[in-house]
Amino acid sequence: MHAMCSAGTGSAECGLVTSRYIERQWEARSIDGLAGLVHLDQDSSAPMHRGGQSYSGFGLSNAGEALDHFWSDRMPDAATRAMLINRTTTLIRNYNDYCGGCVKNALSGGPR
Repeated sequence: MHAMCSAGTGSAECGLVTSRYIERQWEARSIDGLAGLVHLDQDSSAPMHRGGQSYSGFGLSNAGEALDHFWSDRMPDAATRAMLINRTTTLIRNYNDYCGGCVKNALSGGPR
C-alpha cells in the first residue's frame, strides 16, 4: 500500500507483489479498493517510496534512516501536489467507471 516492499525483497519480486496488489484493488470494485490504489499512487511520489524501495520499519538500529524517511514523506511541493491532484482525480473517475459507479454510490450513501 505504501509503494514499498519488505527489506530483502528483490526489485523483480517487489514489482510482482505490487502488481498483484494493484490487480486485487481493481478487482475489489469497491471504495476500499479505490482507497488502496489512491494510497499506493500518492505514496509512490514520496522520495523514499519511489521505485519499490524496501523498508524494515523503525528501530534503534535504523533510527537515522527511519527519520530521513519520515522527513521525506512531509508535504510535497506545489508542483507535485498539483500533479497528484490531477492523477488522483483521473484514478477516481476511471475506477468509478470500472466498478459501475461504486464510488458515486458510496459517496451518496447507496450500495457499496
